[in-house]
Amino acid sequence: MKKQILFAIFIGCCFAASFAQNVSEKRNLSDVSESLSKTTITFRYLDDEPQVVDSNDNLNKTVAILRANPNLNLLVEGYAGDAFDEPACEALAQKRADKVRELFIQKGLNQDQIESVSKITIDSNTGQAITNSDKEEHRSAIFRIVKRVEKESAVSNKIPNDLPKAKIFFKRNKDVPIIKDQDDNINKTVAILKANPGLKLIVEGYTSDRGSEQHNRDLAQRRANNVRKLFIEKGVDPSQIETASYTVNDPQNRQNTADHRPKEHDCAIFRIVKR
Repeated sequence: MKKQILFAIFIGCCFAASFAQNVSEKRNLSDVSESLSKTTITFRYLDDEPQVVDSNDNLNKTVAILRANPNLNLLVEGYAGDAFDEPACEALAQKRADKVRELFIQKGLNQDQIESVSKITIDSNTGQAITNSDKEEHRSAIFRIVKRVEKESAVSNKIPNDLPKAKIFFKRNKDVPIIKDQDDNINKTVAILKANPGLKLIVEGYTSDRGSEQHNRDLAQRRANNVRKLFIEKGVDPSQIETASYTVNDPQNRQNTADHRPKEHDCAIFRIVKR
């Protein structure tokens, strides 16, 4: 009987110690999280490679916190200065944010816990991009831990009816996409894919009947790859994008480019589908 009592006391002490340790670890994580409300990583002028020497300790602490707390997210905001026009500044800011996001993924953080965005504003008088009064802050990316916010039904992996498919044209025998009227659809598609990881993008490259089968097959694939690259540069997860190529000899070409004019076959078609 005495042995049973001593054993029960021992088990109780072990449980109490374990509970106290868990509480202490959670409190420490909470304390560290509070101290890491915002961390700034700087970049060289017009560069998108992060300078992480001074921030590496905070990077590791942040990874530990997020891995221990799946209910938390990381928000990475990229900034750019006033050296370019708005689209160029936004592209540089997004590249900076995406590079920091890649750093965290390389350190083992779940990519679903990381959101990267570009942050610029435009001076209506000068047309130049501004972030704040400190020029150094224009060459930065800021990351901070935030609570995970569940998306509402509007962000629900449903394929939007207004974007069933969109077409991008190319010059004859060229693989560089001509982005004009389709740009609005591209930006809408980017926003939908970023908000809905359960959706993916299919990019299909097409060619006309000019040239050999092998030449056209290669050209169609390069067209699809370049449109895919365009979406990746705008921040879409590469795993969400698939490509395909069709020459005039494929039934898909005749089906999806029904117009028999040659220029209608010099195109790429992209559309959102479920994974």
